[in-house]
Amino acid sequence: MDMPPGVSFADIGLMGQPIQNARNIAVTYALQHEAKHLFFVDSDIHLKHDTLTKLYERRKPVIGAAYCSRAPPYALVANIDRQALSPAEYIGKEMIIDVEELGMGACLIDMRIIYRLMEKFDMYFRCATLHKKELKNKTGVAKYPWKEARDYGWKCKYCGNGLMSEFFDYTIATERADDVGMYSEDYYFCHSVLAVGGTVSVHTGAFVAHEILMHLIEQGIYNPVTNASVI
Repeated sequence: MDMPPGVSFADIGLMGQPIQNARNIAVTYALQHEAKHLFFVDSDIHLKHDTLTKLYERRKPVIGAAYCSRAPPYALVANIDRQALSPAEYIGKEMIIDVEELGMGACLIDMRIIYRLMEKFDMYFRCATLHKKELKNKTGVAKYPWKEARDYGWKCKYCGNGLMSEFFDYTIATERADDVGMYSEDYYFCHSVLAVGGTVSVHTGAFVAHEILMHLIEQGIYNPVTNASVI
């Protein structure tokens, strides 16, 4: 994968976590390293060599590569008014489209929007380890206002573990749905970004393949297995 000129990077792989937790842990990792950007890549996405550079050049708060959903009608995972964009209308064109909901399969986030979310919503960070002895209460949950969490380097003052907040939250079929709506973790984040005056964009000229049993590419469905002997 091509890297933008003059950019250094660190990577983290997260498996075995609920998807919203994995994304929130990645945000904490980026905060701890004072990163300027966070690039999400899901395990079923096949990047092109220039995917990141194309997204980076646009200097958007949140911008993602275009890719199709894993179920019919294989529309783009990018919505306006809860309606998915049609691949036939946009693929093959170098367009930057502001949307309301975007899949995070290959998405670049300017960390300045993360700080804006913390300030606007006065967010708290919490430690995943319980500290009943230190806190002398029943829950044992150590919570920090975001500025305090920042002062501690985004680490718990009791155990040194990383602190996590809910930038991404999966609210479908949960009690929170009545208050904030029913969203997957990525769509929840997108609506939060819009609420603080940020933009969420999809780059139709940066199309990436989405893997099912086959690959969803610009030309349609492609089966990389040519015969039964190929594994």
